[in-house]
Formats: sequence, C-alpha cells, structure tokens
Amino acid sequence: MKTNLFLASLALIFGVSCQQPTSENNNPAQEISNVDLSQQDSVLAVSINENSAPELGASPGFSTSFLSFLEKTPNSINFDFPKLVDAGMEIATSSDGVVRVYSWDNNQGGSMRFFNSIFQVSLPTGNQSISYNSTEEDRVFYPFYTRIDPIQLDGQVYYIAFARSVLSNKEVNHAVEIYKIEDNQLKPVDLFRIDNRLDYKLGKTFNYEELDEFDEELIRFDARDLTFTLPEVMQDGTFGKDTIAFQFKNSYFQKK
Repeated sequence: MKTNLFLASLALIFGVSCQQPTSENNNPAQEISNVDLSQQDSVLAVSINENSAPELGASPGFSTSFLSFLEKTPNSINFDFPKLVDAGMEIATSSDGVVRVYSWDNNQGGSMRFFNSIFQVSLPTGNQSISYNSTEEDRVFYPFYTRIDPIQLDGQVYYIAFARSVLSNKEVNHAVEIYKIEDNQLKPVDLFRIDNRLDYKLGKTFNYEELDEFDEELIRFDARDLTFTLPEVMQDGTFGKDTIAFQFKNSYFQKK
C-alpha cells in the first residue's frame, strides 16, 4: 500500500499525465500527507512536502529515489517530467523511443561542473534496463547529454549520444558516444578509429566562446554519407581553418 502511494506521489512531482489516486475534494494536502515518511531523505518526498520543484543535485536522496522510480515504471520513458526539466534536468530521447538519457548537475563543482546521468532502455518487448553514471566514479569527464539518435550501420541499429562537459569558465568538451543494445543492455561500442586506437567516443576540448551559439553542437553528423565533422582545434582552444571528418568505412569511423 505504501509503495503504491509513494509511486503515485512521485508521478505527481514529475508532472506526468498518468492516473492518480483521488482524495476527498481532490485536496493536494491530503495526498501530501500520504507520502511515505521513510522517504524523507529523498528529495522527491521533501519536494512534495515543501510544494516546490526538486533540487536535483543538492539532496543526496534524489538519485536513489529517481533510479528506483524508473526501474519500477518502465513506461516512464514516455513521461515529460516537466518539473524535473524546470529544475535543470536535461532529458534526451531517441526518435524510436527506445533509449533515453537523463542528466543533472550535482551542484558540487565550481567552474568545473559534474553531471550525473541515467541511461534508460525500454524495448517493445517490455524489457527494460537502467544504467547510472555517478559523479562519484573516477572519470575524466562528467558530461550531460543533449541528444541521442539511432543510426543504421551494416544493417544494425546503433545510438549516437551527444555529450557536453563543462571543464572551467572557459573550457568545454563536446563529444559523441556510440552505443548498441545487447542482451537488453546499452553498451558502448568502439567504432572510432583514432590514431591507431579504437574508442567508443570522439571528442574535443575547446574555448566555448568559439561557438557562434552557446547551444551549438561542435560535432555534426551527416546520416547520408555516415560522416562526423568537427573543426580543427588549436592548442589554445581556438578553432583552426581546417575541418576534420570521420567517415564510416570498413566497419569503423575513420579519418578521411
């Protein structure tokens, strides 16, 4: 009983358009009082009781509660989550509706920002998988994701995730990552051949003021000829005159 009420309350805070348990006179205060108090360490329950938007990174219980909600609610991949977006969450969903990535700032950084992310896979068969990338992990970059697109390569479906990392008040890193679903899991695939090595990611660090628009993607993908293009980046972080291209041939994206 408590579990059902808690999930309904989570749906309320996420702003989803699913059916809610009704209370007398539809009084929100009565719904608030039904929140499982054992979840008070969760930013979701706290936000309901405070009647305010979630503070995504400031509350340690948010990641655990949100992860649990997604695991118990496979169709949540279709939810808009407007209150989470208003609170600063970035949500990117593939056009085929199979893969989604949630990213949010943990509010622990200074000029360098650290983002948690959750990848959600929901297959037409009803199978679902969730993977969580925490800022507690030792990684070079802690990006947020702006897009995730499905592509066909050699008759198989892959997913391109566009990632951005904020390294300082001047430097940023833009990257693309390639994934494939295997055994219901989203797994990175080393399809980039870069300087005699294979990698699942192609990226560059540069001065963000070089972009014409702040939201502009550094790396572009042409689905017609299966080519990624990006500007040459000089040692000082500025753009050079040349354009670098990686085209898919012989089973890998290789520099043209």
